[in-house]
Amino acid sequence: PEQTFTISVDKSCGGSLGLDFSGATLEVASVKADSLVGSWNSSNPQVSVLAGDEILEVNGHRNAEQILTELARDAFLHIVLCRSASKDPSPRPLRKKVTFEDFEEKETNDSGGSVTESTGAPLATDDLCVEGTGGTESVGS
Repeated sequence: PEQTFTISVDKSCGGSLGLDFSGATLEVASVKADSLVGSWNSSNPQVSVLAGDEILEVNGHRNAEQILTELARDAFLHIVLCRSASKDPSPRPLRKKVTFEDFEEKETNDSGGSVTESTGAPLATDDLCVEGTGGTESVGS
């Protein structure tokens, strides 16, 4: 299911919204941190605008051309966005706690050794990420 939410941004004194769109769609490609929407995100982390969100309506206008016109105006903007459930930023618990004991030294090579999983596939520790409720952190060198 999709989640619809509204943000309110005061652009009446000018300033940049800080939104980049994906191609010719109203899907947000990125949000600049030093912008009006970036400030909204800092002040409202539970309803932050994220890449992948789609703008449905601005100040009551639902037509794409009218939406773009409204976004360009220096005015108070009520922006209705939609996020698919797959892009929900809510923290998810770990399925399984990953420890380095889950991996063992299985074989050596010319460079002195290679860490492998029990499946025998090489483990690239630079690419291993552990995801938890605090975000995603890189593990390795």
